[in-house]
Amino acid sequence: MTVNMASKGGKLLVAMIVPAFVLWLGIAIYMLPFDFGSVYLDVSGQTATITAPLNRFSFSSDEIIDVTLLDTMPMAGRVNHVSHGRVISGVSNVMGYGDSHVFVRRENAPYIRIELESGWVFLNGNTQEETTHFFAELLGLLS
Repeated sequence: MTVNMASKGGKLLVAMIVPAFVLWLGIAIYMLPFDFGSVYLDVSGQTATITAPLNRFSFSSDEIIDVTLLDTMPMAGRVNHVSHGRVISGVSNVMGYGDSHVFVRRENAPYIRIELESGWVFLNGNTQEETTHFFAELLGLLS
């Protein structure tokens, strides 16, 4: 079967397919950071900034109540985050904690739980070593 491009129907079909393909391609490119992006922690002075695919969150050392390493990540339901098989990035309703800022790669235990005056933050790095480094930097903010 072929499309007759000289007919109105053929032109209409192509006019619908091309924008749909361009939209699909745009969404695929927009979502690439979730496959290849990373979670970064930058501690500058008394401020920590977490950068993850399509999200960024900052807090000061004065806001930190506690920093703990967890072996497992509690269940997180969607509130305002982007999630896919590997990454959760944004605000999630974490079981037992309520709405929390979550920046984790699911398959990379351990996870860092940060208790702030304003709520909870969960994050980890791409590797155990990176997560351990993030944890040490956050502990340095507490002292």
